[in-house]
This record gives sequence, C-alpha cells and structure tokens, in this order.
Amino acid sequence: MARISLQDLMDLSHRVGEGYRAGIDMRSIWNREANFGSLRNQTVAKQVADDIDRGVTLGEAMSNRGEYFPELAIAVATAGEQGGRLERAFFLLRDHYKKLISFRTQVLLSIGWPLFELVATVFVIGAMMWIMDFVVSISGGQPIDWLGFGWSTLQYFVLYMFVVIMFFGSIAVAVIGTIRGWFGTVPMQIARRIPLVGKIIENLAYSRFAWALSAVVESGINVKEGIRLALRATGNHYFQELESDVFDRLEKGQELTESLAATQRFSREFLMYTENAEMTGEIPETMQKLAEDYLERVNRDFSSLAKVLFFVCFAIVGLIICIAIIFLFKAVILDPREEIMRDLGL
Repeated sequence: MARISLQDLMDLSHRVGEGYRAGIDMRSIWNREANFGSLRNQTVAKQVADDIDRGVTLGEAMSNRGEYFPELAIAVATAGEQGGRLERAFFLLRDHYKKLISFRTQVLLSIGWPLFELVATVFVIGAMMWIMDFVVSISGGQPIDWLGFGWSTLQYFVLYMFVVIMFFGSIAVAVIGTIRGWFGTVPMQIARRIPLVGKIIENLAYSRFAWALSAVVESGINVKEGIRLALRATGNHYFQELESDVFDRLEKGQELTESLAATQRFSREFLMYTENAEMTGEIPETMQKLAEDYLERVNRDFSSLAKVLFFVCFAIVGLIICIAIIFLFKAVILDPREEIMRDLGL
C-alpha cells in the first residue's frame, strides 16, 4: 500500500489531536476520519477504527496498515497511547510534519534545477543520436558507428536506453534496499564516507532519532521504554538494528549516553548533547532543539549538494556536446575527405 502523503498526515494529526482534546473516544475519532481526504485515506481510517473496536491498540492498528503510516508516526502514537498523552502526541506529529513539509519544499527548490539538468542530459544524449544520424544521412555520409560494433542507430539507441534504465534502476534498488536493510549496514558504512551525501544521510537520521526521542518522552513514557520507538523512527536500518542492544544496556542500568556510545554509531557531538540532556534532566527540550539543529544542517548540505550537482550536470552536458561535435565532424567532413583523397590516389 502506498504511503500517506505528508500533507494528509499533518492534517490527520491535527484533526485527531483536536478530537482527543474535545474528549471524543478513539473509535469515533477514526470513524470520523473516514469522511476526510482521499478514498484511500477514508478506507484506511475505517480499518483503523474497526481494529480499535476489536480491542487492538492504536499503534498496532496503524502498524497493521503496512507501510501506509511512517514508522515515526506509529512510534509517537504508540508512545502517546502508552503514556496517556495521545492528544500531545498527535499535536507533536502535526508540528513535526508541518516543519517537514517546509523542509521538503526547500530541498526540492534547491535540487530542482540539477534534477532538470540530469533529465535534460539523458534526453539530449538520446536525441543527439537521431539528430546526428539524420544530418549524416542528408549529407550523403555513412551512418555513424558509435562504438565500432557495426550497429545501426536504432541498436545503439536501445543499448543507451538499457544503460540508462540499469543505472537509475540500480540507484533505486540501492536506496530502497538500504532503507529496508536488504544489504545490512554495508551501504550506510560506505555512504558515511562520501562527502556531503554521507553527512546528509547521517544528520537526517540523527534529527529523526532526536525528535522521536523527545516526542516519546514528552508523550509520557520513559527513555528506556521509548528508545526502541525512537531508533525505529529513524527509518534507517543502520540505527534501527540497535534497538535490542541499546534497550538491553539500559535494562542493565547503563545511562543513555553510555548505551549509545557503546554502539560506536553515534558521533561524539551527538553523544555530548545527549549527555547534557541527561545531566540537566531536560531530554525532551534538548532533543527537540538538537533535532531542529540537525535538520537545518541537512538543509544547508542539500543546498551545497545542489550547487555541486549543477556544475557536474553542466560539465556532463558540455562533454556530451563536445563528443557529439567531434563525431559529427568526423562523419561529415573527415571521412568524406579521406574517401575523396583515396579516389584521387593521394
């Protein structure tokens, strides 16, 4: 099942929070949600209401909808339900997704042009094959054999499309597989060493973890019980697989900072802020501020990445045009010239 949109999730969180504030029972609130949004949203809301009517907890009812609700929303809703502060939990979700929508808009604006360049580059290469073949044919020259395989333009175009599909398909599989943990922690270990990209992925996970930890504690449950939910909410297998390890350490009486440090997957800076939060007893406030700080860093890094992508795509387009001109010059001028020279015996 496709995932709920951020806008729909923000609106749903607001309505559900207001419903709890008004004192409406849980099942009635979700039955009422079946009157809002798209047909898909209405169907899911009715299914959640039916699960609740059968005695299923809200967190389980949301989780039963497959991937429709993000882990973060399920984690905070579960924490709010366990801590008896569902109203606060959904208002926290509303505010979080409102900020996330604004962040997403900024990111799309920053990388919009490089993405356009990338798509245009793919189009230009394919179009150039046909244009050059047409120019050569009307000039009376021989068809361009791009790689010396003796293939036609159509065959080279099919090969090009296959390479493009395999390239972008591999990226898609790598991203989805990394998120879902298909390849273990190896992709994340590699990604963390890539300038900008690694920092974006890592800081985004830190931001989600810090915000989720703040939200679950503020929703009414203790750190030990909420750590599983917070790690799960990162949406990153590299951190999600630490659930049992960190929980077990907390169960044995270790402090949160000590438990996280033992995993060797959190930066010294993040651990320093975590220690400050523990020492002051202000985990929700400190983690909330930390989450916003890391999200701001992600935004800045995305802007920097967009600038890099702009020049990379510009360079690729320029290189393609230069190569195309060279091939065209060879096919239209050099090859006919050599043929004439041979005919003249020169």
